[in-house]
Amino acid sequence: MPWCGNDGHWPKDCYKRKSEEAGDGRNNRTREFTFLAAEEVEQPGMGWIIDSGASQHLCGDRAQFSTYSKISSEQAITIADVTRIQAVGSGEVQIDTEGGGIRVTGVCHVPDI
Repeated sequence: MPWCGNDGHWPKDCYKRKSEEAGDGRNNRTREFTFLAAEEVEQPGMGWIIDSGASQHLCGDRAQFSTYSKISSEQAITIADVTRIQAVGSGEVQIDTEGGGIRVTGVCHVPDI
């Protein structure tokens, strides 16, 4: 059961629980933040959205995976607007940036994303 009542928020990962257990945070020297970046691209659907607050990495394009394994039974994922989508596989994706490549592991293949 989620700590805060939101689907997908497990007690060990829930920011609300962590905040409440830390008290008012005055003695806490660490700061948590969420990062979201998006890039406009010439072809819609061909870019990446980087969201450090996401609990899972998702990719809709099977061709982007450098390693891939099908999931034996589809895995339901609840996204921000409470829509449920299905992951059908997982693996690694290489994202090329101006600063170099980024290898992202544990990426779920979600054709409907």
